[in-house]
Amino acid sequence: MTHNKKVLSLILALALMIALFAGCSAASASSEDLVTPKATAKTTSAEDTSDTAEDVSSTQTVSAADTTTAADSASDLIGETSAKEIALADAGFEEDWVSDIWVKLDTDDDTGVQEYEVEFRESGNEYDYEINATTGAIISKSVEPVDEDTANIDTSDLIGEDAAKEAALADAGFAESEVTGLRAKLDVEDGVTIYEVEFYQGGNEYDYDVNAATGAVITRSVEPDDDAATKSTGSTGSTADASGLIGKDAAQEIALEAAGLAESEVTGMTVKQDREDGVTVYEVEFWNGTTEYDYEIDATTGAILAQSVESKDTGTQSGSVIGETAAKEAAFAHAGVSESSVSKLKVKLDTDDGIQVYEVEFRTSSAEYEYEINATTGSIISYEID
Repeated sequence: MTHNKKVLSLILALALMIALFAGCSAASASSEDLVTPKATAKTTSAEDTSDTAEDVSSTQTVSAADTTTAADSASDLIGETSAKEIALADAGFEEDWVSDIWVKLDTDDDTGVQEYEVEFRESGNEYDYEINATTGAIISKSVEPVDEDTANIDTSDLIGEDAAKEAALADAGFAESEVTGLRAKLDVEDGVTIYEVEFYQGGNEYDYDVNAATGAVITRSVEPDDDAATKSTGSTGSTADASGLIGKDAAQEIALEAAGLAESEVTGMTVKQDREDGVTVYEVEFWNGTTEYDYEIDATTGAILAQSVESKDTGTQSGSVIGETAAKEAAFAHAGVSESSVSKLKVKLDTDDGIQVYEVEFRTSSAEYEYEINATTGSIISYEID
Protein backbone atom coordinates (compact mmCIF):
# COMPACT_ATOMS: atom_id res chain seq x y z
CA MET A 1 0.00 0.00 0.00
CA THR A 2 2.75 2.41 0.89
CA HIS A 3 4.51 1.40 -2.33
CA ASN A 4 1.45 2.21 -4.36
CA LYS A 5 1.18 5.68 -2.86
CA LYS A 6 4.76 6.45 -3.87
CA VAL A 7 4.08 5.39 -7.46
CA LEU A 8 0.95 7.54 -7.59
CA SER A 9 2.90 10.51 -6.26
CA LEU A 10 5.52 10.05 -8.99
CA ILE A 11 2.88 9.90 -11.68
CA LEU A 12 1.25 13.09 -10.41
CA ALA A 13 4.61 14.93 -10.29
CA LEU A 14 5.42 13.82 -13.81
CA ALA A 15 2.03 15.01 -15.07
CA LEU A 16 2.54 18.36 -13.41
CA MET A 17 5.96 18.79 -15.06
CA ILE A 18 4.49 17.95 -18.49
CA ALA A 19 1.73 20.48 -17.96
CA LEU A 20 4.22 23.16 -16.94
CA PHE A 21 6.41 22.47 -19.99
CA ALA A 22 3.42 22.71 -22.32
CA GLY A 23 2.42 26.07 -20.82
CA CYS A 24 5.91 27.55 -21.34
CA SER A 25 5.93 26.45 -25.01
CA ALA A 26 2.57 28.09 -25.62
CA ALA A 27 3.73 31.31 -23.98
CA SER A 28 6.87 31.36 -26.14
CA ALA A 29 4.83 30.82 -29.32
CA SER A 30 2.48 33.67 -28.34
CA SER A 31 5.43 36.00 -27.72
CA GLU A 32 6.88 35.25 -31.14
CA ASP A 33 3.52 35.91 -32.78
CA LEU A 34 3.42 39.32 -31.15
CA VAL A 35 6.98 40.34 -32.02
CA THR A 36 7.06 39.23 -35.67
CA PRO A 37 4.14 41.38 -36.90
CA LYS A 38 5.69 44.46 -35.27
CA ALA A 39 8.96 43.88 -37.05
CA THR A 40 7.10 43.31 -40.30
CA ALA A 41 5.14 46.48 -39.77
CA LYS A 42 8.34 48.47 -39.28
CA THR A 43 9.89 47.04 -42.45
CA THR A 44 6.80 47.84 -44.50
CA SER A 45 6.73 51.38 -43.12
CA ALA A 46 10.35 51.89 -44.19
CA GLU A 47 9.56 50.62 -47.70
CA ASP A 48 6.54 52.89 -47.88
CA THR A 49 8.73 55.83 -46.82
CA SER A 50 11.20 54.98 -49.57
CA ASP A 51 8.39 54.80 -52.13
CA THR A 52 7.02 58.09 -50.87
CA ALA A 53 10.44 59.70 -51.19
CA GLU A 54 10.67 58.41 -54.78
CA ASP A 55 7.20 59.78 -55.47
CA VAL A 56 8.22 63.18 -54.06
CA SER A 57 11.40 63.14 -56.14
CA SER A 58 9.38 62.26 -59.22
CA THR A 59 6.94 65.06 -58.48
CA GLN A 60 9.78 67.54 -58.03
CA THR A 61 11.29 66.52 -61.36
CA VAL A 62 8.02 67.01 -63.21
CA SER A 63 7.52 70.35 -61.48
CA ALA A 64 10.97 71.52 -62.62
CA ALA A 65 10.20 70.44 -66.18
CA ASP A 66 6.95 72.36 -66.09
CA THR A 67 8.83 75.45 -64.88
CA THR A 68 11.29 75.16 -67.76
CA THR A 69 8.44 74.84 -70.25
CA ALA A 70 6.77 77.90 -68.80
CA ALA A 71 9.99 79.87 -69.06
CA ASP A 72 10.41 78.80 -72.69
CA SER A 73 6.88 79.84 -73.61
CA ALA A 74 7.47 83.24 -71.99
CA SER A 75 10.52 83.79 -74.21
CA ASP A 76 9.04 82.79 -77.56
CA LEU A 77 10.46 85.71 -79.59
CA ILE A 78 13.09 84.82 -82.16
CA GLY A 79 15.48 87.56 -80.94
CA GLU A 80 17.27 90.42 -82.66
CA THR A 81 20.12 88.24 -83.94
CA SER A 82 17.76 85.85 -85.72
CA ALA A 83 15.72 88.73 -87.18
CA LYS A 84 18.90 90.30 -88.53
CA GLU A 85 20.04 87.00 -90.05
CA ILE A 86 16.66 86.47 -91.75
CA ALA A 87 16.76 89.92 -93.37
CA LEU A 88 20.38 89.59 -94.49
CA ALA A 89 19.74 86.11 -95.91
CA ASP A 90 16.75 87.39 -97.88
CA ALA A 91 18.83 90.25 -99.29
CA GLY A 92 21.70 87.87 -100.06
CA PHE A 93 24.31 89.62 -97.90
CA GLU A 94 26.72 88.78 -95.10
CA GLU A 95 26.70 91.11 -92.11
CA ASP A 96 30.21 92.38 -92.80
CA TRP A 97 29.13 93.45 -96.30
CA VAL A 98 26.59 96.02 -95.07
CA SER A 99 26.69 99.22 -93.03
CA ASP A 100 24.41 101.09 -90.62
CA ILE A 101 22.65 97.88 -89.59
CA TRP A 102 19.95 98.42 -86.96
CA VAL A 103 17.33 96.19 -85.31
CA LYS A 104 14.42 97.23 -83.07
CA LEU A 105 11.51 95.30 -81.52
CA ASP A 106 8.25 97.13 -82.22
CA THR A 107 4.49 96.53 -82.27
CA ASP A 108 2.36 97.10 -85.37
CA ASP A 109 -0.21 99.80 -84.60
CA ASP A 110 -2.97 98.17 -86.66
CA THR A 111 -2.55 94.45 -85.93
CA GLY A 112 -0.90 94.47 -82.50
CA VAL A 113 1.66 91.95 -83.81
CA GLN A 114 5.19 92.26 -82.44
CA GLU A 115 7.80 92.65 -85.16
CA TYR A 116 11.48 93.38 -85.59
CA GLU A 117 12.37 96.36 -87.76
CA VAL A 118 15.68 95.69 -89.52
CA GLU A 119 17.49 98.35 -91.55
CA PHE A 120 20.87 98.38 -93.29
CA ARG A 121 22.68 99.88 -96.28
CA GLU A 122 24.63 98.27 -99.11
CA SER A 123 25.89 99.52 -102.50
CA GLY A 124 24.01 102.80 -102.41
CA ASN A 125 20.69 101.26 -101.34
CA GLU A 126 18.84 101.23 -98.04
CA TYR A 127 17.03 98.02 -97.06
CA ASP A 128 14.08 98.02 -94.65
CA TYR A 129 12.51 94.83 -93.28
CA GLU A 130 9.69 94.02 -90.90
CA ILE A 131 10.07 90.50 -89.42
CA ASN A 132 7.37 88.73 -87.38
CA ALA A 133 8.93 88.56 -83.91
CA THR A 134 7.44 85.15 -83.14
CA THR A 135 7.50 83.21 -86.43
CA GLY A 136 10.39 84.91 -88.24
CA ALA A 137 8.22 85.46 -91.33
CA ILE A 138 9.02 88.54 -93.44
CA ILE A 139 6.01 90.89 -93.15
CA SER A 140 7.33 93.56 -95.51
CA LYS A 141 10.53 94.72 -97.15
CA SER A 142 11.63 97.68 -99.23
CA VAL A 143 14.75 98.81 -101.06
CA GLU A 144 15.37 102.48 -101.76
CA PRO A 145 18.33 104.32 -103.21
CA VAL A 146 20.30 106.23 -100.61
CA ASP A 147 20.04 109.98 -101.07
CA GLU A 148 22.76 111.12 -103.47
CA ASP A 149 24.12 113.69 -101.02
CA THR A 150 24.44 111.01 -98.34
CA ALA A 151 25.95 108.42 -100.68
CA ASN A 152 28.75 110.80 -101.69
CA ILE A 153 29.83 111.81 -98.19
CA ASP A 154 33.56 111.62 -97.49
CA THR A 155 33.73 109.87 -94.11
CA SER A 156 37.50 110.17 -93.63
CA ASP A 157 37.29 113.27 -91.38
CA LEU A 158 34.11 112.39 -89.49
CA ILE A 159 33.91 111.49 -85.80
CA GLY A 160 32.24 108.12 -86.49
CA GLU A 161 29.03 106.51 -85.30
CA ASP A 162 30.32 105.47 -81.88
CA ALA A 163 31.43 109.00 -81.01
CA ALA A 164 28.10 110.41 -82.21
CA LYS A 165 26.23 107.94 -79.97
CA GLU A 166 28.41 108.89 -77.02
CA ALA A 167 27.73 112.61 -77.59
CA ALA A 168 23.96 112.07 -77.62
CA LEU A 169 23.97 109.74 -74.60
CA ALA A 170 26.14 112.15 -72.62
CA ASP A 171 23.76 115.00 -73.42
CA ALA A 172 20.78 112.90 -72.29
CA GLY A 173 22.63 111.68 -69.19
CA PHE A 174 22.39 107.94 -69.89
CA ALA A 175 24.83 105.07 -70.23
CA GLU A 176 24.53 102.85 -73.29
CA SER A 177 23.44 99.96 -71.05
CA GLU A 178 20.43 102.00 -69.88
CA VAL A 179 18.87 102.52 -73.33
CA THR A 180 17.44 100.37 -76.11
CA GLY A 181 17.20 100.72 -79.89
CA LEU A 182 20.38 102.82 -80.08
CA ARG A 183 21.37 103.74 -83.62
CA ALA A 184 23.36 106.38 -85.50
CA LYS A 185 22.74 107.15 -89.16
CA LEU A 186 24.78 109.42 -91.41
CA ASP A 187 22.81 112.10 -93.26
CA VAL A 188 23.00 115.61 -94.72
CA GLU A 189 20.75 118.34 -93.32
CA ASP A 190 20.78 121.85 -94.81
CA GLY A 191 24.19 121.17 -96.31
CA VAL A 192 25.66 119.99 -92.99
CA THR A 193 26.79 116.39 -92.54
CA ILE A 194 25.21 114.97 -89.40
CA TYR A 195 24.61 111.77 -87.49
CA GLU A 196 20.97 111.13 -86.66
CA VAL A 197 21.08 109.35 -83.29
CA GLU A 198 18.00 107.62 -81.88
CA PHE A 199 17.34 105.58 -78.74
CA TYR A 200 14.61 104.69 -76.23
CA GLN A 201 14.60 105.03 -72.46
CA GLY A 202 11.90 105.12 -69.79
CA GLY A 203 9.00 105.10 -72.24
CA ASN A 204 10.43 108.00 -74.26
CA GLU A 205 12.04 108.25 -77.69
CA TYR A 206 15.16 110.43 -77.97
CA ASP A 207 16.25 111.89 -81.32
CA TYR A 208 19.49 113.83 -81.83
CA ASP A 209 21.23 115.53 -84.74
CA VAL A 210 24.97 115.52 -84.04
CA ASN A 211 27.48 117.41 -86.18
CA ALA A 212 29.42 114.65 -87.92
CA ALA A 213 32.65 116.65 -87.99
CA THR A 214 32.73 118.29 -84.55
CA GLY A 215 30.45 116.08 -82.41
CA ALA A 216 28.37 119.06 -81.31
CA VAL A 217 24.69 118.44 -80.62
CA ILE A 218 22.70 120.45 -83.18
CA THR A 219 19.14 119.47 -82.23
CA ARG A 220 17.47 117.19 -79.71
CA SER A 221 13.90 116.03 -79.11
CA VAL A 222 12.21 113.79 -76.54
CA GLU A 223 8.78 112.33 -77.25
CA PRO A 224 6.69 109.58 -75.67
CA ASP A 225 7.28 106.19 -77.31
CA ASP A 226 3.84 105.35 -78.72
CA ASP A 227 4.58 101.61 -78.47
CA ALA A 228 5.71 101.69 -74.83
CA ALA A 229 2.22 101.36 -73.35
CA THR A 230 1.34 98.46 -75.63
CA LYS A 231 4.55 96.61 -74.75
CA SER A 232 4.18 97.12 -71.01
CA THR A 233 0.56 95.98 -70.87
CA GLY A 234 1.09 93.09 -73.24
CA SER A 235 -1.87 94.21 -75.33
CA THR A 236 -2.40 92.28 -78.52
CA GLY A 237 -5.21 94.43 -79.82
CA SER A 238 -5.00 97.34 -82.24
CA THR A 239 -3.51 100.36 -80.51
CA ALA A 240 -4.62 102.53 -83.39
CA ASP A 241 -8.25 101.48 -83.14
CA ALA A 242 -8.27 101.82 -79.35
CA SER A 243 -6.96 105.39 -79.52
CA GLY A 244 -9.19 106.52 -82.38
CA LEU A 245 -6.47 106.72 -85.05
CA ILE A 246 -7.30 106.12 -88.70
CA GLY A 247 -4.67 103.36 -89.07
CA LYS A 248 -1.72 102.88 -91.41
CA ASP A 249 -3.77 101.44 -94.27
CA ALA A 250 -6.05 104.46 -94.38
CA ALA A 251 -3.06 106.84 -94.25
CA GLN A 252 -1.47 104.98 -97.15
CA GLU A 253 -4.66 105.27 -99.22
CA ILE A 254 -4.91 109.01 -98.53
CA ALA A 255 -1.32 109.58 -99.67
CA LEU A 256 -1.72 107.49 -102.83
CA GLU A 257 -4.93 109.32 -103.73
CA ALA A 258 -3.21 112.68 -103.26
CA ALA A 259 -0.36 111.54 -105.52
CA GLY A 260 -2.79 110.17 -108.11
CA LEU A 261 -1.12 106.77 -108.04
CA ALA A 262 -2.23 103.18 -107.41
CA GLU A 263 -0.37 100.98 -104.94
CA SER A 264 0.81 98.80 -107.84
CA GLU A 265 2.55 101.82 -109.39
CA VAL A 266 4.81 102.59 -106.43
CA THR A 267 7.77 100.97 -104.66
CA GLY A 268 9.41 101.33 -101.27
CA MET A 269 6.15 102.07 -99.48
CA THR A 270 6.68 102.81 -95.77
CA VAL A 271 4.16 104.11 -93.22
CA LYS A 272 5.39 105.15 -89.80
CA GLN A 273 3.50 106.56 -86.83
CA ASP A 274 5.20 109.56 -85.22
CA ARG A 275 4.49 112.73 -83.28
CA GLU A 276 5.03 116.26 -84.58
CA ASP A 277 4.46 119.28 -82.35
CA GLY A 278 2.30 117.19 -80.03
CA VAL A 279 0.18 115.78 -82.88
CA THR A 280 0.18 112.08 -83.77
CA VAL A 281 0.88 111.71 -87.49
CA TYR A 282 1.56 109.06 -90.10
CA GLU A 283 4.64 109.62 -92.24
CA VAL A 284 4.04 107.98 -95.62
CA GLU A 285 6.88 107.58 -98.12
CA PHE A 286 7.04 105.84 -101.49
CA TRP A 287 8.64 106.02 -104.94
CA ASN A 288 7.31 106.18 -108.47
CA GLY A 289 10.22 105.74 -110.85
CA THR A 290 12.84 108.29 -109.82
CA THR A 291 10.37 110.46 -107.92
CA GLU A 292 10.09 110.30 -104.14
CA TYR A 293 6.82 111.17 -102.39
CA ASP A 294 6.61 112.14 -98.70
CA TYR A 295 3.37 112.83 -96.85
CA GLU A 296 2.60 113.78 -93.26
CA ILE A 297 -0.98 112.85 -92.39
CA ASP A 298 -2.92 113.67 -89.22
CA ALA A 299 -3.40 110.27 -87.58
CA THR A 300 -6.79 111.24 -86.14
CA THR A 301 -8.49 113.25 -88.90
CA GLY A 302 -6.68 111.99 -92.02
CA ALA A 303 -5.83 115.54 -93.09
CA ILE A 304 -2.62 116.00 -95.10
CA LEU A 305 -0.43 118.26 -92.94
CA ALA A 306 2.60 118.33 -95.24
CA GLN A 307 3.72 116.80 -98.51
CA SER A 308 6.80 116.84 -100.69
CA VAL A 309 7.63 115.35 -104.07
CA GLU A 310 11.18 115.22 -105.34
CA SER A 311 12.59 113.85 -108.57
CA LYS A 312 16.03 112.26 -108.13
CA ASP A 313 16.57 112.40 -111.88
CA THR A 314 17.21 116.09 -112.54
CA GLY A 315 18.43 115.41 -116.08
CA THR A 316 20.95 117.35 -118.10
CA GLN A 317 20.75 120.98 -119.07
CA SER A 318 21.34 122.71 -122.34
CA GLY A 319 20.30 126.11 -123.62
CA SER A 320 19.30 129.22 -121.74
CA VAL A 321 17.23 129.48 -118.58
CA ILE A 322 13.48 129.98 -118.83
CA GLY A 323 13.41 133.06 -116.63
CA GLU A 324 11.75 133.90 -113.32
CA THR A 325 8.32 134.62 -114.83
CA ALA A 326 8.08 131.17 -116.44
CA ALA A 327 9.33 129.51 -113.24
CA LYS A 328 6.62 131.28 -111.20
CA GLU A 329 3.92 130.31 -113.67
CA ALA A 330 4.98 126.66 -113.53
CA ALA A 331 4.73 126.67 -109.73
CA PHE A 332 1.40 128.54 -109.67
CA ALA A 333 -0.11 126.18 -112.25
CA HIS A 334 0.89 123.14 -110.22
CA ALA A 335 -0.44 124.64 -106.97
CA GLY A 336 -3.67 125.78 -108.64
CA VAL A 337 -3.33 129.38 -107.51
CA SER A 338 -2.87 132.78 -109.13
CA GLU A 339 -0.12 135.28 -108.36
CA SER A 340 -2.67 137.72 -106.99
CA SER A 341 -3.77 135.22 -104.33
CA VAL A 342 -0.31 134.58 -102.84
CA SER A 343 1.97 136.49 -100.51
CA LYS A 344 5.67 136.54 -99.62
CA LEU A 345 6.61 135.41 -103.11
CA LYS A 346 10.32 134.67 -103.64
CA VAL A 347 12.05 133.48 -106.80
CA LYS A 348 15.76 132.69 -106.84
CA LEU A 349 18.07 131.14 -109.44
CA ASP A 350 20.37 128.61 -107.78
CA THR A 351 22.44 125.49 -108.47
CA ASP A 352 21.60 122.14 -106.86
CA ASP A 353 23.76 119.06 -107.55
CA GLY A 354 25.21 120.80 -110.57
CA ILE A 355 21.78 121.64 -112.03
CA GLN A 356 20.49 125.20 -112.33
CA VAL A 357 17.12 125.56 -110.63
CA TYR A 358 14.63 128.25 -109.74
CA GLU A 359 13.60 128.16 -106.09
CA VAL A 360 10.06 129.50 -105.87
CA GLU A 361 8.44 130.14 -102.47
CA PHE A 362 5.08 131.67 -101.60
CA ARG A 363 2.22 131.49 -99.14
CA THR A 364 -1.54 131.29 -99.42
CA SER A 365 -4.09 131.72 -96.65
CA SER A 366 -3.87 128.01 -95.81
CA ALA A 367 -0.38 126.74 -96.71
CA GLU A 368 3.26 127.47 -97.50
CA TYR A 369 4.70 126.27 -100.84
CA GLU A 370 8.29 125.63 -101.91
CA TYR A 371 9.25 124.57 -105.44
CA GLU A 372 12.42 123.69 -107.29
CA ILE A 373 12.00 124.22 -111.04
CA ASN A 374 14.54 123.03 -113.62
CA ALA A 375 15.86 126.36 -114.91
CA THR A 376 16.17 125.24 -118.55
CA THR A 377 13.25 122.82 -119.02
CA GLY A 378 10.68 124.28 -116.62
CA SER A 379 9.95 120.84 -115.14
CA ILE A 380 9.20 120.57 -111.42
CA ILE A 381 12.08 118.83 -109.64
CA SER A 382 10.54 118.96 -106.16
CA TYR A 383 7.87 120.70 -104.12
CA GLU A 384 6.74 120.91 -100.51
CA ILE A 385 3.44 122.06 -99.09
CA ASP A 386 3.14 122.82 -95.35
